[in-house]
Amino acid sequence: MYSNASGIFDHAFRVFESYPKILEVFPAFRSLLLQEIISSRSLHLHAKRVMSALENAVLALNDAEVFTEYLMNLGERHLPWTLKMEQFDVCIRCS
Repeated sequence: MYSNASGIFDHAFRVFESYPKILEVFPAFRSLLLQEIISSRSLHLHAKRVMSALENAVLALNDAEVFTEYLMNLGERHLPWTLKMEQFDVCIRCS
């Protein structure tokens, strides 16, 4: 597990508590209470994927072609969720 797990879950708690509508983006969380979400395996696995994606992006920074290809692929995988920029803004505001 990553070293700052509690910080990641604290951030998730602030986001979900402040902006409950953002839970619509996560189908696995729709029927759960906030405390159940924070302690869920689904959130833990999602956090690991996010941290892995960030690590992969950083590792690709020295090669613009690889970096661009990685981010384009990541974006394409997120198309089914019809994410909006304001949803990312929520995460930044809760940091």
